[in-house]
Amino acid sequence: MKQLFRSSPLTFILFVVLAFFLGRGTVNPVLLDGKGDLDLTTAQSVWSIISEYYLRIDQLDSDAVRFGIAKGLVDALDDPYSAFMDPEETKAFLASLKGELQGIGAELRLSEQGQVMVVGPLPNSPAERAGILPGDFILKVDGKLLGQVDNLMEVVMKIRGKKGTTVDLQILHEGELDPVSISIVRENVHIDAVKWKTVEHHDELLGVLTLSSFTEDSSREFAKALQQLTDENVSGLVIDLRFNGGGFLEASLQILGHFLLPEQEAVHTRNQSGVKARFVPYNTLRFNGKVVVLVNALSASASEIVAGALQDFQVATIVGEKTFGKGTVQEVKSLWDGSSLRITVSEWLTPLKRSIEQVGILPDVEVPLEYSEFRAGNDLQMEKAYELLTQEN
Repeated sequence: MKQLFRSSPLTFILFVVLAFFLGRGTVNPVLLDGKGDLDLTTAQSVWSIISEYYLRIDQLDSDAVRFGIAKGLVDALDDPYSAFMDPEETKAFLASLKGELQGIGAELRLSEQGQVMVVGPLPNSPAERAGILPGDFILKVDGKLLGQVDNLMEVVMKIRGKKGTTVDLQILHEGELDPVSISIVRENVHIDAVKWKTVEHHDELLGVLTLSSFTEDSSREFAKALQQLTDENVSGLVIDLRFNGGGFLEASLQILGHFLLPEQEAVHTRNQSGVKARFVPYNTLRFNGKVVVLVNALSASASEIVAGALQDFQVATIVGEKTFGKGTVQEVKSLWDGSSLRITVSEWLTPLKRSIEQVGILPDVEVPLEYSEFRAGNDLQMEKAYELLTQEN
């Protein structure tokens, strides 16, 4: 079974709820009644009272009751990264892993205050065309005020929908006082995880690889793009991981294989059984030029594994802001009725066994991301990357 590792629910993907996949964890029985079993006496008593006295007992939805109990159990863990998903949520989640779904094409996360924040829209997505910007806050969905949100997936499911239907959002742009109303027609959304281009800077040809998420196909797309840039003899490479909330572990390992030696330790995971190393796979295509990795506060999980490994081995210069700091691993367990449980099973460490949980990866060269400048096309972080790649050693 694949495992899930991502900044969700603090970061949740509207178009792709990517997660990180590492080894299986072992969960011991919860010792709540002294016998190794969960004491359900209180829950059973509550249900007995409901069934005997509740006025509208004949109108109860049995699935809603079952799922509510399951959600309550997981909520009691007080773990922001563990979640129960009902069958509909599970279907949407599994579809998103393949990079295909119907919606508006925007990545969301919860702020520390429980507000729904836009990490960024997909290029050429309905959200981008409608004027949704990184750093926006979503205040209302179809006229309903969101307020302080505990379950981001519920908001995601409200915004998703069938192609051709419309969702009405109230948006507060960063730095503005008055919200705006935006109507967006949902479409089939495909995630192009990798984009690349060449630029000339100080008479040198540089490559830029932007990785928006670590999907099932992103490592293959990354390899194709890197081959194209290698064929064009670029002297340096920018790997742009800004606004990338994570994805599949295997994708990050394959990408690291283009820069690190085979069998180097790429990441360590620690669970109840101890610490286990995951190694860089052999890759025939290796890039030996200068490398700069761009990160910001919304670079998380898989992005942090790549940035952390390249930083530990001093293969790349990390430029930008401190990253998100998502250092735990989740695994998805499928249940008999089509629902599923996403549960934290371990934590991960960099090759030098640094923990980044709530700490993040600190850049070698700090350059704050100014959203106003960024939106206006003045990318100070990218300019710093070009400067570092073309300066004399």
